[in-house]
Amino acid sequence: MSTWTQRDVETHIDSTVDAPKAKVLDQEKAASLPKVLKEAGEARPFDQVRLQPVISPGIYEAEFGTKGGDLIFHFWPSGYHDAERADRATPRFTNDFHGKLQQAMSETFEEHRVEITLDADMGAFFVVAKFWADSQAPRELCVKACERLHKLCGGLDG
Repeated sequence: MSTWTQRDVETHIDSTVDAPKAKVLDQEKAASLPKVLKEAGEARPFDQVRLQPVISPGIYEAEFGTKGGDLIFHFWPSGYHDAERADRATPRFTNDFHGKLQQAMSETFEEHRVEITLDADMGAFFVVAKFWADSQAPRELCVKACERLHKLCGGLDG
């Protein structure tokens, strides 16, 4: 039990609270404090995403990997990372890059299972191919999509 005091409204004199009232105040205090729940029996670490870098000379820089059941990609304009490291203005995508990216991804994956967004903070297009990570050959599909984009953007066959 803690020591509680109360102040008389008229005389402004402090006095000790009796035991029954102190017990009620202790219960109210305990009920109003946040509860720290017991930790889980085992830690649940985040799944590490390992990304495979891709260079399409003069066209784009990219990386791909798996996250959960999805395949994920980031695409930057060629030379983006060098310019960023040198603190220079970063290159921009060509006006038709988004359309070609959409075409390459749609030809490789089912169109309704592909989401493409521009991540302005990263300066990259972010692509999610939903539920393709569990396919028979996910890495080969990623390579196929990157090669198709390279060719659509004017790159030569390797």
